[in-house]
Amino acid sequence: MKLNISTNAPTENEVLEYPENPEEFALQVRKKLAALLLNRLHAQPVRDLGVGVSFGSWIALTREQAHLTELDLAVGLNLPEASIPQICSDDFRPWTATPSQMADLMVLFRLHLDAVTAFVNSHQARGSNTEITSGSTASQVGTWLRELREELLARTSEDLIC
Repeated sequence: MKLNISTNAPTENEVLEYPENPEEFALQVRKKLAALLLNRLHAQPVRDLGVGVSFGSWIALTREQAHLTELDLAVGLNLPEASIPQICSDDFRPWTATPSQMADLMVLFRLHLDAVTAFVNSHQARGSNTEITSGSTASQVGTWLRELREELLARTSEDLIC
């Protein structure tokens, strides 16, 4: 809604357009602002997180570069604010999120599936202690990556796949 700034009072149309639930409207605006700022930071999908960078620290650094608060990120991802420090920690493993949650994160941060796959593969290669070391866990992560791809396709987010 664009206010007419030439007068102090809003027009009748502006009053009629005012949302019934201002709190919900504010959340929608905050969510759109987060997406806009992250899109400006990464107009093209990010295909590489960098060498030696944890997934969570990349998310935290990108959030800071976009000047977003943890609350902005929580609203943008439809998650409780208390979950954001976990996502931004060095210990966060993408495959612990559901494909739908991870797709939310990828769409918001403009993160290409190649970057997530490379991160997962580098973790498998390192064979980190409680990570993807057993065959069954590797198979589960492979299934998770396929489901993630399907989720992105369902959202028509082809630019994050191709």
